[in-house]
Amino acid sequence: MITVAFGVTRILDSLEVMIVGAMGGVLQSGQMLHLSSGGVGLLASCYVAGTVSGALVFGWLTNRFGRQKMFHATLGL
Repeated sequence: MITVAFGVTRILDSLEVMIVGAMGGVLQSGQMLHLSSGGVGLLASCYVAGTVSGALVFGWLTNRFGRQKMFHATLGL
């Protein structure tokens, strides 16, 4: 059951990365937020910083409270 959950989580994470990558051009066009290329780059940097900080925090929490508890917590998020 946990292996299936890991697989589903991995697939959803990959889809999220693809969606974020595809949105760069749309965000620069006049239809959405009118962002410059620097603004899109800043958003991408914030996305990566959030991913890294989340991995660090949940990695520390996993060592402290256990892998199974934190896995269920991340699935809940």
